[in-house]
Amino acid sequence: MRLVFYCSDNFQLMDLSGPVEVFSIANIVEEKPLFELVYVSEHGGLVRSNAGVFIDTVAINQIGLFHSDIVFLINGIDTQQPNSPTVTKFVRNAYRKVESICTVCTGLFIFANALPDEHVYATTHWSYLEEIIHKYPNVNLSQKAPFVRDDKLWSSAGISTAIDMALNILEMKTSRELTQRVAMTMVLPNRRKESDSQLTFHLKMQFECSDSKWESLLHWIQENLTEDLNIDRLANFMAMSPRNFTRRCKNEFSLTPKKLVDRIRIEVAMSLLRETKQTISYVAIRCGYKREENMTRAFLRCFKQSPKEFRRSHSIDD
Repeated sequence: MRLVFYCSDNFQLMDLSGPVEVFSIANIVEEKPLFELVYVSEHGGLVRSNAGVFIDTVAINQIGLFHSDIVFLINGIDTQQPNSPTVTKFVRNAYRKVESICTVCTGLFIFANALPDEHVYATTHWSYLEEIIHKYPNVNLSQKAPFVRDDKLWSSAGISTAIDMALNILEMKTSRELTQRVAMTMVLPNRRKESDSQLTFHLKMQFECSDSKWESLLHWIQENLTEDLNIDRLANFMAMSPRNFTRRCKNEFSLTPKKLVDRIRIEVAMSLLRETKQTISYVAIRCGYKREENMTRAFLRCFKQSPKEFRRSHSIDD
């Protein structure tokens, strides 16, 4: 199978290298060329990335496209320039002809600019959502998903989510076993599904931390969920009085200490249910619920689903 990676000038390097590594490692793991990787640009020759790394490309008017091809659109951070007629023709031809088009981050701008009358469901990086909404009413945006598939169009938020999208394509074209081996080779912490969020709760909480001590608290809570994490113990970790800690915690996270612990507890449980085959009882104990019934009540309250139902609808085994 041939994968064609279109790169604009000053393209974002990881938007290319992430998915490329997924398929390149698949070739290495299988010890045979499952995927042919081809790099193209508008004019061909060396194309510079945003990081100053150059790649050698073939001009898009010199490459024929086939039905079995998958085309990736890799763009830069400058989304103000419209496509040239040559690029527009290439994208339209690809969408009509190839098996799939995959946009990575701002690559969605290339697609939407070339096909303004094509109504699609897609996603992009969270920082570009408003711009897409304003410029391209033909794009129905998922504002949280890490990647989305809509018939022939795959789209991702970019950066690490492009890896998640590529892994899902790999699994669709090969097998779950190979995909898991590739993910393990890449030492990925997890695999996101389309139903997951671009930004995890833990990452958003870290972003909101005013200093590293609060960030350390988040890690410490996550590592000690089986302990009695009462206010006194949390305050002691932060070297504060319980009253001062409660006030500061609300200011940092807009959550009481108890609700902060509860949220981290359920986030870890969600991750274990999605990504492991551990029993629900084990997950409940590992996350400090003590009994399966307690975790079930928490999930019904948050998701209107039991842990078993949550696993069935969110597991990466699906």
